[in-house]
Amino acid sequence: MKTKNIWMCIGYHITWNYFQGDIFGFLVSGNSTDSIYNIKVISPNLINGGSFGPEGGLVVTVLLVVSVLLVYKFIPNRESAEVTF
Repeated sequence: MKTKNIWMCIGYHITWNYFQGDIFGFLVSGNSTDSIYNIKVISPNLINGGSFGPEGGLVVTVLLVVSVLLVYKFIPNRESAEVTF
């Protein structure tokens, strides 16, 4: 909404799912993928997201809120941004 463009959100989402599933081996929305590393959750709970994966846990929720606040603070509004070609 701040930049009036959805490409940053699309990039974040694709990158998140790729690294979470294909690189680190975590569940992505409850689905397992082939990955470089194999992860086994020893104690599924609310903090680590359990069987849904890290995106369902409190740790990732806090990280996402912090990243949204940082983007809001440091990315200028589209109206105030000077466009040069």
